[in-house]
Amino acid sequence: VNPFTTFLVAPLWGMMADRTNEHKMILKFTFVSSLLTRLCISLRKDVAWLVVTVFVTALLNAPVKSLLDSSVMNMLNNQGKQGSYGKLRLWGQLGFG
Repeated sequence: VNPFTTFLVAPLWGMMADRTNEHKMILKFTFVSSLLTRLCISLRKDVAWLVVTVFVTALLNAPVKSLLDSSVMNMLNNQGKQGSYGKLRLWGQLGFG
């Protein structure tokens, strides 16, 4: 579910962020909303609830990675370090994995 919804929905969130110029606000909203929706999964035990909450979580979580990457690239550009994105991603992956 998550890769499919990310493929469809992330560009829509990105267009909304570009049109409103509220990238940070949309990132905060989607991240916190996704977290709260994930916490709601355990409130009920039926399958329909699980399907709905997982789908809503996927919709809300879709733009988080791309908006974070965009923020990092803007930050590096503002600091005059445009070529440092690859190094940052490499060290981030090594630290994560």
